[in-house]
Amino acid sequence: MCLQNIYDVREIEDSLVDSYILWLQEQGIQDKHLIGAYQKTLRNWREFHKEKEFVKLKEEMEECGTVEQTLKNKAYTFLTENGIHSLEEIDWDVRVRYEQYLEKTINTRIRPWYLKGLDKLKLFDLEKRSGGIRAVRIRLKYEEKRIYLGYHPDYQLAKEFYYCRNTKGFIWDFSIHTSQKLKYQVFTVLNYALESSSDRELRRGYLAPLHFLYMYCIDRGISDLTWLEQDQIDDYVGKAKEVPLINNRYHQIVDKAQRILFVQSKDINWEANVWYLERFQFDATRYDPTRPVKRISFLDISDKDNCEYLKMYVKYQLGVTGLSVQNIRGRVYITKAFLRFLDKEELKVEKLTAAEIDRYMRVLYEAGTSITLLPVCATEYSDRDS
Repeated sequence: MCLQNIYDVREIEDSLVDSYILWLQEQGIQDKHLIGAYQKTLRNWREFHKEKEFVKLKEEMEECGTVEQTLKNKAYTFLTENGIHSLEEIDWDVRVRYEQYLEKTINTRIRPWYLKGLDKLKLFDLEKRSGGIRAVRIRLKYEEKRIYLGYHPDYQLAKEFYYCRNTKGFIWDFSIHTSQKLKYQVFTVLNYALESSSDRELRRGYLAPLHFLYMYCIDRGISDLTWLEQDQIDDYVGKAKEVPLINNRYHQIVDKAQRILFVQSKDINWEANVWYLERFQFDATRYDPTRPVKRISFLDISDKDNCEYLKMYVKYQLGVTGLSVQNIRGRVYITKAFLRFLDKEELKVEKLTAAEIDRYMRVLYEAGTSITLLPVCATEYSDRDS
């Protein structure tokens, strides 16, 4: 071992054990039985120290009574060779490496059986750590790595995904080089979907659409789900239509994700392109539950500067005035119609003249539209220029 520059028993590999035979022969030892004894001693020495190092792993695996000993032995050999000291350390990357290891050592027909053995060991460990039935689910933690929902830290969820045949949306790669904000937003929505829905079919039904949206945003260089614009949403929907066996949740996922992010954000995201009014706590006198206003969208205003003015106007209406939400919606409707006219004419709010505003009024008059409320931005700039 010294000649091979190995000073730690844990560094002894199978190739060294094999080359040990040649060295023994060079030392004049030719008897096959004696060489075998020397070689076995080296292996036993290695295994003894390995068991000392991996005693925790050994005890955990022996405690599991749902996995056949043959599968345990194979998994133990792999895990110790890869420096895994506890079943808790098994994650998707370890599972991938184990599958590659099985490809080299196990017949194709029985590989799935051995792979499921590793999964069962992981499930056993998750169940033991959960301490039985819990009132509150164990949360998935964000990490810059690939996450497999079959190894979710909550045993009940992990078991659910273990027995599910359709695995689309079960593997999430948060190590991808892309917007950090996008990754954390997607993770937030993923966690919400896993924790909030009691219907497993509904919960699983959103995983594949969300994963598709995640991959779409990475491909298009989109860094923030709340800043999605209408043309990007339309393009996503067009791509979603190409997905085989598509369900309507592919179309719903954009709105669902934006709602979750807006409602759950620590501070109100005034820059979002869609505002969900359940995020606000209105006085009972300002909100009529029989005429609910669920959201205010800014997606139909294409000029970004004009859209920012509209957001400031709506923010003022919601936060400063005492108007009812229904009345604010009416004002926003009228103001957006005006801004769409500006989009068509390629005009900026801050550069409007009285003549341009008058032209818009004539358009409304000729269309037979009754003007009951002028947009604030229009009256403001009309007073300025008159």
